[in-house]
Amino acid sequence: MKKKDTNEREPKKLYQCQKCLTVYDNEVGDSKFGIEPNTKFKDVPEE
Repeated sequence: MKKKDTNEREPKKLYQCQKCLTVYDNEVGDSKFGIEPNTKFKDVPEE
């Protein structure tokens, strides 16, 4: 079995709102709308 290289990073997951097409990054949040970094996309209010 191949060992995972410790320098290898998982690809970053980005999400996109289906209404406004804004791209959301969990690690960054969205300061414009008061959403703190590390807030999961599923926990972001719809409006």
